[in-house]
Amino acid sequence: MGIDNHQPGRPAAPPRVEAPNVPPVAGRAPAEEPTPPRDAPPPRDDPWDTLVHAVDLQGRMERQPHQTLLVAFAFGFVASGALFTRFSARALGLAFRVAALPLLEAALTPTGPDRASRG
Repeated sequence: MGIDNHQPGRPAAPPRVEAPNVPPVAGRAPAEEPTPPRDAPPPRDDPWDTLVHAVDLQGRMERQPHQTLLVAFAFGFVASGALFTRFSARALGLAFRVAALPLLEAALTPTGPDRASRG
């Protein structure tokens, strides 16, 4: 196949594989690229365009503006380092207490036939 240029202490290079059905002849036209499916988005060379198309921020803003605003706020809150502050601990504690109120009320409220007769 070729000359073995392996040197001690260095990993051996993988063997060179020639592409099938493409002889290395100068002046030969490259093979045609396959046609993309009709429903596929147009090919983009710029990775930023690909990311923008995949995320679809504009469409997401139009469909769910409140959710997008909350996600942006949460991202900024975490990125600013405010997650590990006393304010965050107090707000999280308050949120847990408010969320636990209906569960606590349901556990302490009597249920059964005697409740219906009092009402």
